[in-house]
Amino acid sequence: MSVVAGRSDKIAVTVTPVQARLIATAIRLDLAARWEQGWLHPLARREEVNTARSLLDECADELEMLQWGAPTGDVDLRSDRRRLSELAQNLLEGGELCVATRDEPRRHPSDLRWQGEDMIAAARVIHQALAEVRSVEVV
Repeated sequence: MSVVAGRSDKIAVTVTPVQARLIATAIRLDLAARWEQGWLHPLARREEVNTARSLLDECADELEMLQWGAPTGDVDLRSDRRRLSELAQNLLEGGELCVATRDEPRRHPSDLRWQGEDMIAAARVIHQALAEVRSVEVV
């Protein structure tokens, strides 16, 4: 289910607790990847610090909406199209990798496959919400 929140460009996607956990994990991984890009260093300029603060604020807000990946029921994730599209793409790629992975020494292959399928399902929910909003705008 999706809705456009007010007149803003924010889209709300309702996700299950399992999907919220997977999306929260994707957000944390995205934050770590963007943080490791090396743009923040000991002699960072004001612009770099502001970029870091903005990134942390964005991720913290998203994680808060998802109740840090441990909600007791369905939750709404509100974000703009670009961000939701990024999250969906990350989930889809990660899910496809999990499904394709046959041998994982720490986990039973079926557990990894299920996790991958859940990630793909979460990506589909986001893509569906984005498609619904596009179809409403066309009308």
